[in-house]
Amino acid sequence: GAGPANLDQHWNFDPGGEQNVNLPERKFVELATVTTQKWSANDTAKMHNSLRAKCAPLGANAVILKSSGIDNDGKFWASGVAIRYKD
Repeated sequence: GAGPANLDQHWNFDPGGEQNVNLPERKFVELATVTTQKWSANDTAKMHNSLRAKCAPLGANAVILKSSGIDNDGKFWASGVAIRYKD
């Protein structure tokens, strides 16, 4: 199977910005919903790596973050879906 390093990045990560999700042009199926919370801006790369590590074993080719924001404690959150390409 694909290792975490092989996961495509379709991150839409602009807290407080426009939620224009960068969808892949290939057809895909959604495998799982993903949610992250309580992380700081300095931990963005760590959060992406964690999502890769958790989603790759599901057979995911990419993760699409559909929404993101900042909680009352000033920590970031994000949610989206792990996907697998149909072709």
